[in-house]
Amino acid sequence: MSANRLEYQNDIRDGWRYDFALGAGKRMTDEWSVSATYSYQHRTADHAVSVVPGISGAVFDLQGHTLGVATEYAVTEDLSLNAGFDRRRGDVASTTLRNFEIYSNSDAIAPDPVFGANTIGYRIFATTNVWRAGASYAVGTAGSLNLVAERWISRARGDLDYYNTLVALSYVHAF
Repeated sequence: MSANRLEYQNDIRDGWRYDFALGAGKRMTDEWSVSATYSYQHRTADHAVSVVPGISGAVFDLQGHTLGVATEYAVTEDLSLNAGFDRRRGDVASTTLRNFEIYSNSDAIAPDPVFGANTIGYRIFATTNVWRAGASYAVGTAGSLNLVAERWISRARGDLDYYNTLVALSYVHAF
């Protein structure tokens, strides 16, 4: 459970973010473990600037629920593989140039000059599926080299679908 204050140079993004998560896991064998998680996120918006009559200006007033499952398998003492899936239902905020299709499917719209003077922030309700796979390799007794790939697919009304592929390589060292 956490609460964070968000302060930006742009007032429309100011507010609070609250997160609550609950999870459980089980080691099935010495090599293999599984886990499941639930999380709830809520973000408030301090300032709402409406630009379209009848549509909220609180673009960054968001909430969502996520269910996830994951597994990890130790191939050797140094190498483990992992995979997971998350399903999130809730609000998504983004920024774009003026676009009628997005306007007509948004729950909130407001000026958002972070990405330029003519950009508009909007909020839509979407279902997002995230698939992930990764590997972790122990480097000595205090480090690990980690590789993860994620595929995000968000679907919203009006065929406003978003696709993202993320790949990250990191080195973690414990002091």
